[in-house]
Amino acid sequence: MFSKYIRPFLFLGVSIAIISVACDSTVSHKGIFTEFATLNSVTITPSTFDFTLNEDGFKDTTVVISINTIVNHPELVQTIGYTLSEAATNEIIAADMLTQQNDSFITSLEIETTTTSFNKYVLKIALYDVNHEESTYQTRMTINGFSNNRPVIEEVNGPQEITRPTSGETPATFTARVTDADGDDTINQVFMRIIDKETGEVTGSPFQMLDDGTNLGDETASDYIFTLTFDVTATDNRPDRDYDLQFFAVDLGGLTSDTVKTTFSIRE
Repeated sequence: MFSKYIRPFLFLGVSIAIISVACDSTVSHKGIFTEFATLNSVTITPSTFDFTLNEDGFKDTTVVISINTIVNHPELVQTIGYTLSEAATNEIIAADMLTQQNDSFITSLEIETTTTSFNKYVLKIALYDVNHEESTYQTRMTINGFSNNRPVIEEVNGPQEITRPTSGETPATFTARVTDADGDDTINQVFMRIIDKETGEVTGSPFQMLDDGTNLGDETASDYIFTLTFDVTATDNRPDRDYDLQFFAVDLGGLTSDTVKTTFSIRE
């Protein structure tokens, strides 16, 4: 069973997590003279998968992860198992018990995926001993695919001109609707570059636009309409200004969209 999946891994960049869990594990102690079964160390092989176009190509694949735990007082273990869940949703996608092998408890698990997928998981291991005590361990695992398609900025919106206030501030809100043929959840970041036509790109540009439903004037989280709001304030220094605005998006694979350009003016 295991050898079936060895060959694809020859072309993967992988990393291995070997962690001593004495500090990370949780275990309560009802008596200082009572012995408990506890997790001593956990080895996850691998903890990260990195696919590339040249080495892996476009395909469905199965990744195999090995779990090896060293346990203090293994004779006191009642049960030890794992759960694997999606980091974003906490949905459990796999769960099973570990098998004892001397002082170790081991297992392997499989994840069906594609070489263009980007996934983050949370792996939890829980040990319960005969004294009803618990020892736990948790880590993150990632699958990094590669991008097939660049993100696309479908539409941008915002004011073409705003009157500069004589006092206080007037908000200027800009939005960009972004899609990606590899899945909209592969969109990583969206930016707006602001270029003063007289003095050049402004300090801090490009500015990241957000889709969190909370900040920078964004109304709805995860609708792939990214928002940036900044305030126009009163000034006697060049109150009339003209800007070029450039919008672009970057996906998880590092591919960048075409730049969408528009203009914006402030008038006294």
